[in-house]
Amino acid sequence: MELFLFLGSLFAFLFVGIPISMVLVLCSIVLMWHSGMWDSMIIPSTMLDGANNYPLMAIPFFVFAGEIMAEGGLSKRVVQLAQLMIGRVRGGLGYAAIISSVIFAGLMGSSVGEAAALGGLLLPMMAEVGYKPGRAGGVIASGAILGPIIPPSTNFILLGATISGLSITKLFMIGLFPGIFIGLALMVVWFFIVRIDGYNETITFTREEKWKIIRDATPAFMMPVLLLGGIRFGVFTPTEGGAFAAIYAIIVCMGYYRELSFRDLLRVSARAARTTAVVMLIVATATAVGWFITIAQIPNQVTDLFRPLIDSPVLLLLAINIFLF
Repeated sequence: MELFLFLGSLFAFLFVGIPISMVLVLCSIVLMWHSGMWDSMIIPSTMLDGANNYPLMAIPFFVFAGEIMAEGGLSKRVVQLAQLMIGRVRGGLGYAAIISSVIFAGLMGSSVGEAAALGGLLLPMMAEVGYKPGRAGGVIASGAILGPIIPPSTNFILLGATISGLSITKLFMIGLFPGIFIGLALMVVWFFIVRIDGYNETITFTREEKWKIIRDATPAFMMPVLLLGGIRFGVFTPTEGGAFAAIYAIIVCMGYYRELSFRDLLRVSARAARTTAVVMLIVATATAVGWFITIAQIPNQVTDLFRPLIDSPVLLLLAINIFLF
């Protein structure tokens, strides 16, 4: 009963367009009313406990670092490096978009930020050489899904800190190779799309332009290498790695590229604070509804729902995936 009450209220509130954080609060109130545990302090206290989590401190650092990189000219260098790597191949802009997505995923950890940064640069270039708008937007959007997979990923931080209790460092390492493989798979698909649509453009650079691109892009390329290396070999924790990423981004964009002023830094800081506030509010409200889900023994009801399929692993996994979807 509690399971269907929770799911029914969840989808009903979402259907009328209420923001997800408020939906979770309302679902908490519904479950609290149903259980007869009416106490106005339960929800605020559990929200506070959910947000008061040391590993979650990595999220504002990585969000801040990603905003600085997008504003400070770093995304432009990443795209130029990708064009240098594979631009001579037919349909090079599409391949460059995918490679840029892989590199940028290691810088931002956010699919939305990655799509916004690369889309603003690559979409006009693709339109200029005759790419179909749907194809151009599709390849950028497909590459942007690598943001939450390739570390540093805010999704992995949330998973490790609030849901599963798994090591965030191990989650980061686990996401690296699947993300790269997905990027390679996207390039294989693009190989066939280029021939179906008949794209023929290539990109070439002079020797001087090549050295300039490599010199400018090296600080951007080294950031994920230093970050993941430091986390993997225990130099710093994921939270400390987020602080390192933010400081590194400030030094590179303000000191090396000189494309980020102090006024820009203040504006970027405010934007990062707003993004972080949204994420942390959802985390806090999810903790509150999670507390009532546990009290109502909804996990046990879900287990009982799938128990008849326990002898058939294939059907069990299929049912679980349908349920999660």
